[in-house]
Amino acid sequence: MDLHMPDMDGYTVTSLMRHDPRFCSLPVIAVTADVWNDVQDRCLACGMDAFVSKPIKPGGLYIEIVRQVCKQQMQR
Repeated sequence: MDLHMPDMDGYTVTSLMRHDPRFCSLPVIAVTADVWNDVQDRCLACGMDAFVSKPIKPGGLYIEIVRQVCKQQMQR
């Protein structure tokens, strides 16, 4: 989830998704160049599952995606 989008920021989109039963368990990974602790805290508070900072390292993003998918599988 990109945090800085033109019409609606990623925080708002994620909050809306978490209130929709179709998407409430969909893993959401924040993607942003903002690496401040308060940004990470805000991402988790609105329902995002993880945080990846830009510039994105493909290996790190891949590991986070696998981690979130595995977590979802274990919860079923």
